[in-house]
Amino acid sequence: MGAPRGVAAEGGEPSPAARRAFTLGGAAVVALVLLVLLASVPNTVAAGGGPLRLVGELAPQGWAFFTGSPREPALLVYQQVDGEWRRVSSSSGGEPRRLFGLDRTTRTERHEIQSLAWESRDAAWTPCDRASVAACLPDESAPVASVPAGGSEPRFCGPVALVRQEPVPWDRARTTEEMPPSLKILHVGCPASPQGG
Repeated sequence: MGAPRGVAAEGGEPSPAARRAFTLGGAAVVALVLLVLLASVPNTVAAGGGPLRLVGELAPQGWAFFTGSPREPALLVYQQVDGEWRRVSSSSGGEPRRLFGLDRTTRTERHEIQSLAWESRDAAWTPCDRASVAACLPDESAPVASVPAGGSEPRFCGPVALVRQEPVPWDRARTTEEMPPSLKILHVGCPASPQGG
């Protein structure tokens, strides 16, 4: 009596049916990976349609959904606390205290910061050539723009400094210096708190 179909015989060699199934399965996986890769790379030759267009319609986000551009300037928010400017915005959602990105509060915070930047788009950025962001922030300064708070439960309210910091270029990546920032002093309108009754 022989071994069941697809099971190795006593010599340890897989049966021809098992080899065939493994080969077909491997070819299907390779074809699927190649199709996804072709759909994600811009290509003017295959711009017509067909399977590549179908893959693009089924998975439209691509990697941009998961990552931001490393060349984008960072927008940070500083507020005066006890007469001293302190950074009150987070730097990243990938910190342990943010559960490595599972806590989405940094995402809503970034949305609020982008809203402040959009609302103050007509106000000019003031460049600074000092060594640190803290040295650039004035002791007291009149706001250059008044903007509404972003969101229904804003984190930033009152006088704030919106700081734009360009990333360090690759040729200076091993240094500890920061790029010179530019900033705007804003007055963010606080929503009225509901009256208790």
